[in-house]
Amino acid sequence: MRTALKFLWPLLLPMAPVCAHAEVYTLDALEASAKRLAAEMDASVEQAEAAIARVRAADNPQLEAEATAGIRPGSKPVEVRDREGDLYRVTAARDLSSVEAFIPNARYGVGLSLTDALYDFGRTESAEVAAKSARDAARLGVAAQQDRASRAVAKAYLGWLGAVAEAQAAQAAVKDAERLEELVNRLVQAGARPAAEREEARTETSRATLAQIQAEGNVVAARRRVSMASGVPLTTRDLPDVGLLTVPPVARARTTADLDALRARVAAARAAVEAARETDSALLAGKIEVGAFGSDIVLFPAYEAGLNLTVPLWDGGAQTARERAAAADLHAAQEALKAAEGLGEVQIRSEAQRSADAAASAELAAAEQWLSMAQAAVPRAEMELEAGRVSIEAVPKARAVVRLAQLAVIRGQLLRLAARLGIDGD
Repeated sequence: MRTALKFLWPLLLPMAPVCAHAEVYTLDALEASAKRLAAEMDASVEQAEAAIARVRAADNPQLEAEATAGIRPGSKPVEVRDREGDLYRVTAARDLSSVEAFIPNARYGVGLSLTDALYDFGRTESAEVAAKSARDAARLGVAAQQDRASRAVAKAYLGWLGAVAEAQAAQAAVKDAERLEELVNRLVQAGARPAAEREEARTETSRATLAQIQAEGNVVAARRRVSMASGVPLTTRDLPDVGLLTVPPVARARTTADLDALRARVAAARAAVEAARETDSALLAGKIEVGAFGSDIVLFPAYEAGLNLTVPLWDGGAQTARERAAAADLHAAQEALKAAEGLGEVQIRSEAQRSADAAASAELAAAEQWLSMAQAAVPRAEMELEAGRVSIEAVPKARAVVRLAQLAVIRGQLLRLAARLGIDGD
């Protein structure tokens, strides 16, 4: 770790004045923000909870109030006495042979009805099981979405780290070029170097300045990608945790969130098939009605209590269509799960992660060794320049090798960090 810090420390020194007023955003904080945003934007769990409540509510007793008013013929109240002389009021109608058969009468009524499904032969139970399975699948689907959002943030964060490190290397290159220009000016004034080398030194400074401007533009673009992936508005003062490059975290275990979500999707689809088969089950319901109705100015009491058994016989093919749709969803879910499990994704990626970590560590060690040798060559080139034994091109060339070695170290650090985080790609 000390070796890596030794190589990276000169690049991070120029950041000290900025870091004093900047906020450092850790990868964990940005990943947490992305996960929270992913959960907030996904309404599937709330929809599944509402579906469960809807299924349960359908099984509860239903209380309704009704009021009616209208006119119709054949509702004229008449008085009738039985053989014992008791008086009854009934509504009567005349046949079509009478002119008065078409005279309308006022008809009105109010009432309450209470209906309760006593037994539905498993329809509600299977529907609730299907709704709960869908909720479980939705929860695991959100977890998988959060895992994908976390990986997207980590990948963007790596780009941000690399861009910042390369920008600091470019800034250091500008300062080196400026120091070289000062050295050349001093040597020219002393008559130790030809005046033409001043222009070469200025050209080198301009080239380094342009590279710095381009690197700073890359930092802006990388920071924007992190902001978009995490949902956190980042400013020009905000910085990543560059310590991850020199002290990477322990390797993250590969998650099974996607596989878990697929398995839950299969379970939910299977429960939906069972629920679809039960939708045409018979229904035994009890009903109680109380109220009153009137004809003209005469009121009559009304109440009824009874049982109702409904057995669906033919619905025009709707039941068959529901079963086929549910079976198609199940087949699609099973095929997706089979494809994922057949690839052995988690095991393959875990092995690839370990291999990538080892390869990146080896590449980083080689780059650090190269950087050490390249850095030692720069003072020798400067001494040779002052002694007049080499031309000015020797120093920029030596420093260019240092920059290449620094970029190789940064690349090795990024590859090692990507392997530890389990991020695929470059």
